[in-house]
Amino acid sequence: MKQERQQVRSERRAGFTLMELMVVVGIIGLVAAMSVPSILQMRRQAPMVKALDDIREMCERARAGAVLKNTIATMVFEPRSGKIELVGGDQNTALTSRLGAKPLSATQFDPSVNVEQLWINAKDWTAAATAPVNFYDNGTSDEMTLILTCGGQREMVSLELSTAQPTMSQLQ
Repeated sequence: MKQERQQVRSERRAGFTLMELMVVVGIIGLVAAMSVPSILQMRRQAPMVKALDDIREMCERARAGAVLKNTIATMVFEPRSGKIELVGGDQNTALTSRLGAKPLSATQFDPSVNVEQLWINAKDWTAAATAPVNFYDNGTSDEMTLILTCGGQREMVSLELSTAQPTMSQLQ
């Protein structure tokens, strides 16, 4: 008799009750519902993040190419279409932050990313068909200020002329 009771009790403990499963499913649903706004915000910001990463990488490639090849490297902006092309930059794959990706020598911004302003050496190039930013063999560059907008977000990219290093900052 005792053996039968122990066997029945052990059989009951072998699985989960319906109530336990419902609680777990409810918790998973609650966590998923709380994460939806964050996921949507990341999707809205993704085009801007990609544009800023592309600009940063192309600036690094242009500077490295100019210094290593003892020449001038140029980033050619097409502000109206949102294109950037690198002429004479370094094609070293070590400069990319994208695993398994080819060196970035040209990029096209997502249609949701707009060039609000482009200033090069204190001159407004926003309406120009093409706008060159030069990187020199001594590690310097032209001065540049680029303001991008995407979904209500504004970002400024400044290129310091004495170091040719880009600085990204969010605008209000």
